[in-house]
Amino acid sequence: MEITQLIINGTTMFSTMVAKLVEMEGLAKVVAYTTARHFILEPSLDGKDVVPFEELSDRFDKREVRILNTIGYSKMNTVRERVNNEIDESGFVQYSYISPRAFVASKKSELIDKGCIILPNAFVGPEVKIGKSTVIYSNCSLTHDIVIEDNVFLGGGCVVGGNVKIGRNSFIGMNSTIKNRISLAPYSLVGCGSNVLKTVEQERCVIVGNPARVLDGKDSMESL
Repeated sequence: MEITQLIINGTTMFSTMVAKLVEMEGLAKVVAYTTARHFILEPSLDGKDVVPFEELSDRFDKREVRILNTIGYSKMNTVRERVNNEIDESGFVQYSYISPRAFVASKKSELIDKGCIILPNAFVGPEVKIGKSTVIYSNCSLTHDIVIEDNVFLGGGCVVGGNVKIGRNSFIGMNSTIKNRISLAPYSLVGCGSNVLKTVEQERCVIVGNPARVLDGKDSMESL
């Protein structure tokens, strides 16, 4: 089987970590990193060229490479969302990294949208629908019958009960727990170690504590 030629979008430590995992697991060969020209500080990273995104079409055949976006959760994942849209508009095909060391009950093509990252040791149970450009960190447990909308980031060790809905562009901090049968509005920011027991309908809110509560006057877009 021919191995995927992969370009990593992003030059952060998270980007290099994902690149190493992808290659170590034999899923793809990383041929370059890319980011917008004005963000490039060095011409190479881990021995691979850092190519300005504006020049990708001149350097690579769109039919032969895939792009994996490793931009993080800044501004409630809106930076990542914008970059994903730019990749789609460029005509390059986005790649989803689903570690073979994660447990994923469903077939990727059925319930997991494009541009997702699912790291080793994550558990994704039956009937868990994952929207595009979502990141699920190691040791997360997504039990069953869950809807995660687009551009969500779940930090390491999160536990999500059954029949939960997480609105788009939300951020769930490390080691948080979300009780079954509740919903979180879009742009919800759940602080690390929080225990969310009730539905939250307010968008752009900050939720912290055990039991978790919404912080008055806090806007998630100004907090992360």
